[in-house]
Amino acid sequence: MPVPAYRLRLHRERADRTQDDVGRECVISGKMISHFENCRRIPTLDVSKDLDRLFGLDRYFEELHPHVVREVALSPPMSESEELIRAIMEQM
Repeated sequence: MPVPAYRLRLHRERADRTQDDVGRECVISGKMISHFENCRRIPTLDVSKDLDRLFGLDRYFEELHPHVVREVALSPPMSESEELIRAIMEQM
């Protein structure tokens, strides 16, 4: 699991918050927090700032944001078969 996703889950669990709790604070769904924690989506810069505020961090997620965006841009796209396999695995 990439560091930002791991750290988000770690901070959320240490704060004894559910994904829905964090989502409400960031004005997004708990499902979106799940997507961030499982590397299916990346948070926007505004959400990154909200996460820092929520967990009392000094720009941790905000400063990671451009690096995560760059890494995602450099990652090769998934093939259709990989996407299909991932979708099937998520339903199990």
